[in-house]
Amino acid sequence: MSTSSDSNSRNIEEFRANHGRLGGSFAGAPVLLLHTRGRKASFCSDSGVR
Repeated sequence: MSTSSDSNSRNIEEFRANHGRLGGSFAGAPVLLLHTRGRKASFCSDSGVR
């Protein structure tokens, strides 16, 4: 069983490898890769937004 974290990681890897383009259910849809840093811990996080 795949978790949403695994799915997000795969999508982020594909997004970066294909110059901002995704396949599958995201093909042709505008997608934003959001990179954030935590305010207190400075922890970096990436999220795909559709």
